[in-house]
Amino acid sequence: VHLVWMIPSQNAAYGWNDIFKKLPLLAIPLVVLTSRPLARRQLTMMLFAFVGTVFVATIIGRIRLATIPDLPYRQIIPFISHIRFAMHVCLAIVVIVWFCVERTKRRGRLFSDWLLWVLLAVTVALVDFLFKLRSYTAFVMLFVVSVVLLAVFWRRIANRWLAFVLTTAV
Repeated sequence: VHLVWMIPSQNAAYGWNDIFKKLPLLAIPLVVLTSRPLARRQLTMMLFAFVGTVFVATIIGRIRLATIPDLPYRQIIPFISHIRFAMHVCLAIVVIVWFCVERTKRRGRLFSDWLLWVLLAVTVALVDFLFKLRSYTAFVMLFVVSVVLLAVFWRRIANRWLAFVLTTAV
């Protein structure tokens, strides 16, 4: 597509520079497709590293918000767009919910583990940070994802009381 766009280009030097910058991105699918799949533990650790990174970035954002007077909400998180970071926060929330559901299925009890309480506190902190970012797009995304996931997994919820609570919450 980029090569086709180069045909009527007025600024060929910039176009070739852009193509050469994006050329290494073609290697990513080759690396992913030719490598061995990750073990479940490795995937879990990578996802928790992502969640931890997002949480640390929200702490940095809270510190910036508390120390810099009249900081615009678009500059709370440096080096990334506030909308993109809000999508990262949404993904982190979905990862936490996924982990809690998986752990509850293995252990059998909801919130009987201290780790689940810590993850609940992190989730509340992430949602609170979305309010500080004023990212209503992220709340719409969380709502859409929760409705879709609830519709897909409705039959798999064994506890009818939990299914009722989730339905009324969404």
